[in-house]
Amino acid sequence: MEKLDLEEILKIPALLLSADEANKTIAVQLLEQHSYAIPSILAPVEVFLAFHPEYKLLASVQQVLPDFKIAESPIYLIYLIANNKDYLPCSQTILKRFSIHELNYRTWLLDDPQKARAYASVGEVFCQHEPLFEKGLTYYQLAIKNSANNTDSTLSYLELLQKKYTLNNTLDVHKAEIIACYNQTYEVQTAEEILYRLALFYQEQLNEKVAATATWERCILAHPRFNRAFFAFAQFQMAEKKWKKAKALAQESLNLALSGAYYNLDEIYYMLGCIEWKGFQNTPAAEKNFEKALEENEFYSKPLEALMELSLENEAYTKAIRWHKVALRETPFDIHLMLKLAELYLEVYDLEQAAYYYTEILQLNPAYTPALEGLNNIKKIE
Repeated sequence: MEKLDLEEILKIPALLLSADEANKTIAVQLLEQHSYAIPSILAPVEVFLAFHPEYKLLASVQQVLPDFKIAESPIYLIYLIANNKDYLPCSQTILKRFSIHELNYRTWLLDDPQKARAYASVGEVFCQHEPLFEKGLTYYQLAIKNSANNTDSTLSYLELLQKKYTLNNTLDVHKAEIIACYNQTYEVQTAEEILYRLALFYQEQLNEKVAATATWERCILAHPRFNRAFFAFAQFQMAEKKWKKAKALAQESLNLALSGAYYNLDEIYYMLGCIEWKGFQNTPAAEKNFEKALEENEFYSKPLEALMELSLENEAYTKAIRWHKVALRETPFDIHLMLKLAELYLEVYDLEQAAYYYTEILQLNPAYTPALEGLNNIKKIE
């Protein structure tokens, strides 16, 4: 078999890393027949091994490089990412090795948008380590610049920028840069999540309420079935005590959920209950919504806590007893709930039930002073 010259060898990587499966197969066959060529093009071969272990090219590599192991390759991190293995707990040695040698592989990785996306995962790992944070941001930038459909990568990158600038107290200086990046990304991808995160950035990081409101409005107008935005916008309006607007948004969120635009119904009903309670002092409507929240999810504690508090606030002791009993079924050895039940039964002059709960408490804690005093008081009344 005639030996390949260097010019022919240097043409193999383009075939090997082609998107065409036929080209890949030809390149693998050439390397199997001419394994001596591998050391001359080892970097693209390693990239191929990282993304395509199914081609069994490793045997040909080890034929000429017996000590070669993919786990010792500088791009072992890429191999872990490409093959859905657990790459987050990678050792500092693996990260350092990648960082030192990464430029040797960059051309081959960035040539293909699918491979370039792996740089976002690389950035994710590096940003977990404070000394490597800046390097991680650089890798994110490479992924964003060289891959398509990179909404998730861009959003992760922007969150990390916010973290960086918050820690060094320069967020206000860099906010225009971050806002521009959100808007530029949205122009290209029009993904609802981008506007959602931009609204939260205005609201939570910058406390720019007018801009946050405008962005929420922009988001729900552009994406009228994006229920998560309606719910979050309603929460924001509640915090601002704009109860009428909050109620309209929460009701729209409920309508969307009932029509199939997913959001947790229990959370929506709980929000509506809070709006009726705190915003409009409409106790019957608040109770109705809290009860619906519990019907949707009996283990959701917030509406139950609200019903207990609301009944106490209105001195509706019979209702308070009912809801405290429901809570006690969830936590049957809660002494504080038992004590409250005993006190509530005293309010409605049911001494027998009050004594029952004091006794239950003393079986759990014989020296519990409030229960002992409660029983003594009942005996004096009797």
